[in-house]
Amino acid sequence: MSSSLTPTQVLAESEVIIRVLTANPGFKLGDDDVTTLSRERDQLATLNGDVDSSRTALTAKMDRRDDQAKIVHDLNVRFRGGIRATYGPDSEQYDQVGGTRASERSSGLHRTPAPAPAKAPPAS
Repeated sequence: MSSSLTPTQVLAESEVIIRVLTANPGFKLGDDDVTTLSRERDQLATLNGDVDSSRTALTAKMDRRDDQAKIVHDLNVRFRGGIRATYGPDSEQYDQVGGTRASERSSGLHRTPAPAPAKAPPAS
């Protein structure tokens, strides 16, 4: 199957072909006839439905997981803030829970000096 075709497109194509074959019952390709195509199409439809159902269930689980991650993240932030408030911003405990100790923070005053203007050549 070409990667550009989806199972839904293949099912739609097979519906058209089954209608034509039903109108022409004598047509066969080797041992295959309208019955063969109908049976295989029904299996694809069942599998496609199963995949859609599983995808819906998985999406619901992923949404619940993401909501729970937000709750836990909020608690992490609150607990880290509580540890900072209780033990101090430069404490070992605050460092252990992922905070940056106050003594390890840069002051922000480290600026690179502007380049000195080029000196003009001496006048002769």
